[in-house]
Amino acid sequence: MKDSDYAQDTDHSVLAVATVDITHSRVAVTDLAGAVLAEESLDVTITDGPERVLKSLAAAFDRLLEGTGNSRDQLSGVGLSVPGPVDPHSGRLSQPPIMPGWDAYPVIEHLQDSLPVPVFVENDADAMAFGEYSAAAPSCEAHCLVKVSTGIGTGLVINGSVYHGIDGGAGDIGHTRLEGVDALCQCGSRGCLAASAARCPRVREGLCFSCQVLGSLVILHPDQTRRVRGCFSVSLHHES
Repeated sequence: MKDSDYAQDTDHSVLAVATVDITHSRVAVTDLAGAVLAEESLDVTITDGPERVLKSLAAAFDRLLEGTGNSRDQLSGVGLSVPGPVDPHSGRLSQPPIMPGWDAYPVIEHLQDSLPVPVFVENDADAMAFGEYSAAAPSCEAHCLVKVSTGIGTGLVINGSVYHGIDGGAGDIGHTRLEGVDALCQCGSRGCLAASAARCPRVREGLCFSCQVLGSLVILHPDQTRRVRGCFSVSLHHES
């Protein structure tokens, strides 16, 4: 039989997904094809700390499962994106600059205490890059996405896999120091690219100063940047 003769049973089970950010968190239940069945916005942020945030996420997942007529037995897995580097080996955050209390916290184990299914934790820009690669550029050997939101991050997908680097920080350009910039960053340092972007009116209006971002990419990953030519995108997000 050919691959086209097979059809995925998207109703077989469901997935629970969430993104935790600086200003709020969002959770959803989807089918196996990624179609959102129900979603909810939560008034918890990374500054609330891992225990409170993860407890809120688990409770929200239960509400959404019940609201969609599903039980925990029908849950196949949980996906969580966070605005910090994630160690690809342990699945734990690795010295996240703006997430106090989250460094090396056992996020996976914490969620599995209440939801005993596979749990995947990924950096938000990496997750976005892989999603865009899978949906829009599966033939691209090297894909780069720059996320411009309350911070700046990049996701790199090389030969179909997310390029994390040694400890998950390969695309964390937001805290690269810029020469001649003294703006105070939310991480506590001065001169970070993210701090410069936050003070730029054009960025707040949804326009990205791509030259500056690309310049940082060339400095950090010159070899990879040459490879992603033609597979580069900028994602602009307004956080309310």
